[in-house]
Amino acid sequence: MMVFVDNMNAHFRGMIMCHLMAETTDELDAFAKKLGLRRKWRQAGSWNHYDICLSMKKQAIAAGAREVTTREMVMLVREWREKNTAMLEK
Repeated sequence: MMVFVDNMNAHFRGMIMCHLMAETTDELDAFAKKLGLRRKWRQAGSWNHYDICLSMKKQAIAAGAREVTTREMVMLVREWREKNTAMLEK
């Protein structure tokens, strides 16, 4: 299982936020649970993800998440979509 955090630094309610993502929702939720995140905090969008603050990002990296740029995260999501589309077409 590989989980990723990006370097986005969006301001939200006095915090700086980034994204936590994985290739599958199951992987994402399992990792988020280890961090103490609630499943109801998962956000759907172009890909399921959690918005996490920088202190949680440090915990995620310590737990094994790989830090990538936001651009790299977008490229990963595209790859995952293509892979899932190819699997559905088989």
